[in-house]
This record gives sequence, structure tokens and C-alpha cells, in this order.
Amino acid sequence: MTKEEILEKHTSPITLLPSGYYYTRIEGRKIQRRKKEELEREIIKYYDTKNKTLVSIFPNFLECRKIEVADTTWKKDIYNFNTYIENSKMGNMPLVDIRLDDGYAFLNHCKKIYPEMKQKYWHCVRGTVNNMMQYAIDRSYITVNPILNIKPKKDFFEPPTKTRDADTVFSHSEAIAVTSLAEKDCEATHKAEPLGIIVLFNLGLRDGEICALKWCDIEEFRG
Repeated sequence: MTKEEILEKHTSPITLLPSGYYYTRIEGRKIQRRKKEELEREIIKYYDTKNKTLVSIFPNFLECRKIEVADTTWKKDIYNFNTYIENSKMGNMPLVDIRLDDGYAFLNHCKKIYPEMKQKYWHCVRGTVNNMMQYAIDRSYITVNPILNIKPKKDFFEPPTKTRDADTVFSHSEAIAVTSLAEKDCEATHKAEPLGIIVLFNLGLRDGEICALKWCDIEEFRG
């Protein structure tokens, strides 16, 4: 809405008091300022904030996310917004009117779009919504996250898919093949990094641990 449209919608008159202050009422609450322009700004700010929605704040929220988080994270926010938030009832409600029940309705909305949704996937969608709510809190659009305490029933989501060991563990023949490729890569590039794969097979280190490994960590090494 434009400034003129907001002021026209505001039905309580702006009155000049004998003290020289201008005053009006916003939903019964008296507000006064020294200058009429200052009072009009307060009126506009109030109605503008009252009409903020998840959909309306998303563009500015996204610009902040691009500065604060990795590309993969804010791109997930875009997907979650386009897929679940943009066309939801909660996404288009004034932020100040959203209640916990609206959060549960949003959860059902998401489940209808993706019936096979697992709890881990919901945490990703909810993460985007929670971050948008925090963005709104930081800018005084709302004071609390109204859907923070959503607690879906245990059987609401599809059970997690069990992962077979065969899908996560190299077989003996696969380990031999990967080791061979690593040795050939080391010989071709004259770099030690490919040998890290062989170390992983033999020591069972995590990725981060192998990346942090130094020559001085190896006993009896004389560099």
C-alpha cells in the first residue's frame, strides 16, 4: 500500500492539541508527536508492520541470507519457499496474526504436497520458516516465533529409510579397485593427497581427521 492509501485507511482523525502536539489513536491506543509528519510516519509504520507476511518479507530475508550463509543453504530456502510457503495460508497471513494452530495447518499443507515426507526433511522446511520468523523478530515485526513449539506426532512422518551396509561400506573388491586408482593418481600427479584414500581404508579416520593429518603426526617419520 502507498503512504496515501495507508493514511486514508486510518479512520481515527489526526487532531492538533492545545499543547501543540498532534495525536491520533491506533486500535484504541493514543499516540502523539510534535509534528504531523512524525505522527503520519508512525501510522504508516504501524500498518506496514501489521501487514507484513512471510511472502512479503522473503525477498529482503533472502538478501540477508545470501550474506550470512553458504550458497547451498539459501538455495534450499528458495526451494522451500517456492514449494511450501509461497502458496500456503500461513505464508500469506499477517505475521502478527499467526498462531500455533496455523503452524500445524502449515505442517499438514506440507504433508499434502509431499506425502512421503520424513522428519529430517520437515526439519529443513521448518528451518527456513524459523529463520524467517527470527528475521521478523529482529526487525520488530513480531515479538516471538508463534510456531516455535510445533510438536508433530511420532507417527506423522514416514519412517526413515534403513540404509544397508552394502550401500555405505566398500566391498573388498571395491576397496582394491579404489586403492589402485589412488596409487595411479599419485604417480601421475606426484601429489600425496590420493594416498589419503588408502589411509582412510586402513585407519578408519573421518574425512576431517585425514584432512588435518600432518607428517609430524606419524611416528618415526623423518621428513
